[in-house]
Amino acid sequence: AVDGAFTGDITVDDQIKGSGTTGFATNPTFTFEGDLDTGMYRHADEAIGFSVGNLNSTYGMKLGSGANLDVKGTVTEGSDARLKKNIVTIDSGLDKVASMRGVTYTHVVTNEERVGVIAQELKEIIPELIDEDDRGYLSVSYTGIVPVLIEAIKELKQEVETLKSKVG
Repeated sequence: AVDGAFTGDITVDDQIKGSGTTGFATNPTFTFEGDLDTGMYRHADEAIGFSVGNLNSTYGMKLGSGANLDVKGTVTEGSDARLKKNIVTIDSGLDKVASMRGVTYTHVVTNEERVGVIAQELKEIIPELIDEDDRGYLSVSYTGIVPVLIEAIKELKQEVETLKSKVG
């Protein structure tokens, strides 16, 4: 966007009201009515930043041009038992983990060195952790790997306890 490409007020269903100007800023380029400490910014590195409640702090969340999301705080996912049905403990967690391959790689868009997994490979092991966008690109729910790791560790603990009882 060009500096000043949008200037004016926005109202959505009389619930969200604000005004602003697009462009580079150290102050909010969009603020909410009655709350000048909450705003949306266009950062000098072309990223979009969001801040809630304290303009003098680092952005609460920043979405960068390389598709990186930087969150200053904790990211949580809904996990309440009331939102779940057909709950089954993960079976063969250790085998699943043993089949995974952790890799280092260079991201082709940002040219950054990263650590991760290959979605196509993980899809063969735990397809529930993979999403596909409308262009066919795959993404991984990395937090979804944690429950598999928990069950794998419990399986290892049981194996260690069994070996200890045989030795002792």
